[in-house]
Amino acid sequence: MLAALDGYHWSDAEVHAGQNGIRACGRFVAISLDGSATPLTMAGLPVVSENGTELQTDISLAQGGTLSCIFGEQTICFKLQDVSSQSRLGLIFEWVSSLSSIQGVSKDRLNYRFRDFDYTVRISNGVASKTDQGVSLVSMDKKSLCLSLSQGE
Repeated sequence: MLAALDGYHWSDAEVHAGQNGIRACGRFVAISLDGSATPLTMAGLPVVSENGTELQTDISLAQGGTLSCIFGEQTICFKLQDVSSQSRLGLIFEWVSSLSSIQGVSKDRLNYRFRDFDYTVRISNGVASKTDQGVSLVSMDKKSLCLSLSQGE
């Protein structure tokens, strides 16, 4: 599967040496109307279920509500449930820019190149934007965000 985030290879040398440095990471946030982002924190153990070719993980959140992650054969969908109707779901990727395989960011896709292969992550129901430290994905309908993974395109 495509590495949308490579925590080891996209972190800096200090992290590899066991010191503080820039560690590649991904995190979910709730984004309020004023644009502020609150990290989503797990409370308790996730509940995992399987339905046909899909695997679903429901994660109770310390601030209330649930984050559901639905893994399909070529898609991953994230849904924020039972939270303020004003909140939007965000997925923030951070890494050392010079070490990542990302080649481009547009509103609805991330393009990567790794070991002479091109990969694309298409974003449904959300918008991608490049940041100084990586990429920000924000849902458009407040509560869900889907990523489609493919080689080429």
